[in-house]
Amino acid sequence: MKAVIFSFALCWATQLVAQDTTQHWSGGVVMGVDACYRSLSATSDLEESRSAYDSLEQNVLGQTFGIRLGYALNSRLCLQSGVHFMSRGYRVDSLPEASIASMQFRYRMMEVPVMLRFTGVSGAIRPVVRVGCSFTYLLSDKTSYHRVGVNATYLLANNSDLRSIGLNVNAALGAAFTLTNRWTLDALLCGNQAVLSLVDAPLQRRLNSAGIWLEIARNF
Repeated sequence: MKAVIFSFALCWATQLVAQDTTQHWSGGVVMGVDACYRSLSATSDLEESRSAYDSLEQNVLGQTFGIRLGYALNSRLCLQSGVHFMSRGYRVDSLPEASIASMQFRYRMMEVPVMLRFTGVSGAIRPVVRVGCSFTYLLSDKTSYHRVGVNATYLLANNSDLRSIGLNVNAALGAAFTLTNRWTLDALLCGNQAVLSLVDAPLQRRLNSAGIWLEIARNF
């Protein structure tokens, strides 16, 4: 009986040592291309205005880059954060009544996410699912347009009514590639949905995106 207890204690101690030597921390870089779009919500008396904006405003391409930090809770679950720098926005192709040929609305933001990353069974290629939320800070906004028949770009003044702090929810689905015993590469389809609107007003516009991201990280 003593031998059984001793063997169990030895196995338990060995397991603890193995857990202590696990490479818990990881760090890397993030880069991605995003299809940026916006959603509108309005009070009932502004429903006609919302429909008009929906018919005019179109998607644009944006970018994301930044750093990724992670802490492995176990072999399949990792807590992730970092800092992202993002370009988001939308466009209007033309406003003939105002003699405007095209108009671009661009917003540059810094984002701090808090996410849980789930991976599948061990192997060189594993499925990945990630969910979380993020806080954003508006760094700058830029509205530019072109007039019909004029070869020049015009800028509008910054909108002082914009929220500086935002909240998003996000999710991703993809694959994790084991490059070496320390390096991994995630290829992800990422979606980002704004919880807060750009302006606190009866007509509320939220900036969203869906894109393809690559994240390379080193365990240490």
